[in-house]
Amino acid sequence: AYWTGFALVVAVLAASPLVLPEFWQRFTTEILIWGLLGMSSDLLIGYTGMVSFGHSAFFGLGMYGAAAALLLVKPPTLWLAMLAGLGAAAVVAMFVAYFSTRLRDIYFAITTLVFSQIFYVIIFTWTEVTGGENGLNFSQPPLSIPGIFSLRFTAETFHWFVLAAVTLSYLALRRITQSPFGMVLQSIRENEPRAVSLGWRANHY
Repeated sequence: AYWTGFALVVAVLAASPLVLPEFWQRFTTEILIWGLLGMSSDLLIGYTGMVSFGHSAFFGLGMYGAAAALLLVKPPTLWLAMLAGLGAAAVVAMFVAYFSTRLRDIYFAITTLVFSQIFYVIIFTWTEVTGGENGLNFSQPPLSIPGIFSLRFTAETFHWFVLAAVTLSYLALRRITQSPFGMVLQSIRENEPRAVSLGWRANHY
């Protein structure tokens, strides 16, 4: 029943560009993009129990990494841009994690908020590199696999590309949460109240 419902939802989302007006079609695509951000937050907050306010920074830095690759590499390549975006977000995330994961509870959340605000200030003030509030302008690369096909992005193909990325990400996250590593993440969440309780008792006595 679960997989039948999952396939039905994916099929409806795949068919939505064919029946929806242009505004609602783009709105549906935006929902999928933000849904991907929500899934990553759920992995950290819901499964691991660590409240982070820095996800928006990694979300934005991934886009800036992709934009930088599209501007610097000629001709622009979609897959290279995606790797650059993932790499930029991963490098910054490891830097933030080096400091924040040594803390717990509210201190972890405050640390992620501080780093998020630092990146916010840098992005909106270092206009020579980031473009500030105007962002970066770049030409949209084609959706292509060398030697097989090459298509220009339209509203419909972009929606299907986003849907494919979100679907694969969902399946990967589902597999992670049901793996032994996922059990470790959930044990971190379940251990937090006990750790706080033991710390309070030690200080009390």
